[in-house]
Amino acid sequence: RIPYVAHSWGKQISLCMSNPELYAHWERQARALHDVIPFKRVLLAIDEVRNGGGCALCRDSGKSMAEIVGDCLRRERDIFKAIDPSIEVMTWSDMCDPAHNAVDNYYGVVGDFTGACDYAPTDVTMVCWWHKIRDESLAFFSGRGYRTLGAAYYDSDDLTGCREWLESLNRTPNAQGIMYTSWERKYELLGAFGDLIKEAD
Repeated sequence: RIPYVAHSWGKQISLCMSNPELYAHWERQARALHDVIPFKRVLLAIDEVRNGGGCALCRDSGKSMAEIVGDCLRRERDIFKAIDPSIEVMTWSDMCDPAHNAVDNYYGVVGDFTGACDYAPTDVTMVCWWHKIRDESLAFFSGRGYRTLGAAYYDSDDLTGCREWLESLNRTPNAQGIMYTSWERKYELLGAFGDLIKEAD
């Protein structure tokens, strides 16, 4: 049984990253999906990890929360690479970013995420998403040898933020591109976004 805690608004659950059954479950699901859709890219939903470190499995592991989240990234990466070594594994960057959520005293976490990037595999693509700190985040991960991707848009009324992301990405070594990111399913600007990308090429 995979331990979990229901999220306060009922839409999310927290899974224990120290539970080996979790990775066995994820591997079964990843292989089943790949049998139907032979995907070449996957984005791991490891972001805003607001619980962890308090159960017996985490405490007995002897690992810090930084090590636990880094180990989780590595183990998930290994699952997909075992299925197909050419799959590009991406993850939201915040839990490995010292300017973002890789910090101490983070919500209900028992432990410290500081230094998580030291334990994360460098062959995953870091998807940076906080516009305000984009230059700092992109430079941090690029300087450590990571590929980066900019997650832009976020349902604004125009593409000003996307243009600013493109400027930052163009200054970043090993930047892979930009993603149209909508939380509210607003796709009215998707065509104009495509035109913007064409102009930037």
